[in-house]
Amino acid sequence: MYSSSTCRALLLSARLIFVFAVLAAGLDSPIRAQDAITSKVDDYIKAEMQRQHIPGLSLAVLKDGQIILAKGYGFANVEHQVSVKPETIFQSGSATRNQDPNGSW
Repeated sequence: MYSSSTCRALLLSARLIFVFAVLAAGLDSPIRAQDAITSKVDDYIKAEMQRQHIPGLSLAVLKDGQIILAKGYGFANVEHQVSVKPETIFQSGSATRNQDPNGSW
């Protein structure tokens, strides 16, 4: 069984993938529209980070194999106030452990 924090992280990931897939599908318009979409993405990410107490994350949105948005949000290291950058590498957590066929860790 997944812990509640793992479930929240997986749910957020699924939501983000869906949101960005929808947004990327409509990004063929001029730069003004892209700025408006980027602003909506920023608002959504910041709200979810606050709601789920996520200190930081890196985000990349791809369309047709090309990066159309890469951005860091929050802190990679809260204690030292180190900001996240798009290239920040995070250590993986318990959600990446192998699982047996019965769903046990």
